[in-house]
Amino acid sequence: MDEIIDYIIAVGTANTTTGNWHVAYYELSEAFDFATPEYLRQHHDEILYELDRRAEILSETWTDYDETGQPEGFDSNFAIAYCLNANDFEEVI
Repeated sequence: MDEIIDYIIAVGTANTTTGNWHVAYYELSEAFDFATPEYLRQHHDEILYELDRRAEILSETWTDYDETGQPEGFDSNFAIAYCLNANDFEEVI
């Protein structure tokens, strides 16, 4: 599971310009053979908990749901100091 946490942090901080980034289940499934949608649903709360413990996360990570109400990904709000391509604006904590 650490690989998933590290991936979400790495991709988000490398690509966001605003501090927010979404990683969908399908992206995690493509990156990791073991990260099937079933696996991700089973471990969803654990992933949220571990993400929120990381220094790079400014505020709580939340869940995106599909049209049937199933979790489909993670939205994270990163501290701008960790975001390589963030626009220059003042961070509010």
